[in-house]
Amino acid sequence: MGRAPWLVDRARLGLRGGSDDARATSILAVARADAEAKGASRDPVYAVERAVLTICNARRAGSRRR
Repeated sequence: MGRAPWLVDRARLGLRGGSDDARATSILAVARADAEAKGASRDPVYAVERAVLTICNARRAGSRRR
C-alpha cells in the first residue's frame, strides 16, 4: 500500500465496527462529496456535511444488524 505499517494497522482497527454494506455506503458518500467539493456542486460544505451524516447513519445501521 505504500503506507507506514502503524497507519495500516490503525485503519484496520477502524474497519472492525461496520458491515460491508456500511463500508460501501461510506465509500460512495465520500466519492460523491469529493466530486461535489471539487466543483460538481454549489455548496461543498453541505456536500461534506451530508457525507459525514451518511457515514454515521450507515455505521449505526450496520452495527444494529450484527
